[in-house]
Amino acid sequence: MQREFTQQHHHFTRFAGLRTFILITFFGTMLGFLGGGFNSFLVFIGLGGIVLLASLSYVLTFLRFKITTIITEVTSIISFILGVMCTTGYEKFAIIFGILITAFLAFKEKLHGIVKKLDRKELFGMIKFAIISLVILPLLPNKNFSPMEIPGLGEILGNFGLKGEFLSQLNIFNFYNIWLMVILVAGLSFFGYFLVKILDSKKSQGLTGFIGG
Repeated sequence: MQREFTQQHHHFTRFAGLRTFILITFFGTMLGFLGGGFNSFLVFIGLGGIVLLASLSYVLTFLRFKITTIITEVTSIISFILGVMCTTGYEKFAIIFGILITAFLAFKEKLHGIVKKLDRKELFGMIKFAIISLVILPLLPNKNFSPMEIPGLGEILGNFGLKGEFLSQLNIFNFYNIWLMVILVAGLSFFGYFLVKILDSKKSQGLTGFIGG
């Protein structure tokens, strides 16, 4: 629907519109149902056909309109995959991915505007936030530790008269959850900073406060 909306408002026709995307998704669902999932030979044949049609569409569109973007063609392939996902027990993920992709396509121009406003410092900030949330967090153990299991901490607390038996029963340290709280606090600050760039300061402060509450 989003691609059809874009084509109607820009007055040009590309590889797929509303009906074509619906048929592609239904085609993926049908092949996934008949073949029994992604391991099916039918699904691979269907996916190959969609990729071939999308590639031909890109070449013809480039020759006719000199348009180099490939978003519509890639979206058609993703639509087929989402259709197959609906037959393999991943219906919820298919819905979530579909909504996220639609939002990404709908706010494309807005996202381009935000990127243009970024400077080098802000770009490095985004990279740092991605590292602490997507690289470091998955590496941390998601289990509880007692102070005695943390090197050096048990000895330090023992110097204050705390017994080792008592400390070993306190499974209060979970590095995954602790780091997750760090990410949430940093993410809220990060989100608020970019809201200031997008909205005026009063609106962004109110929205950030509402989300933080």
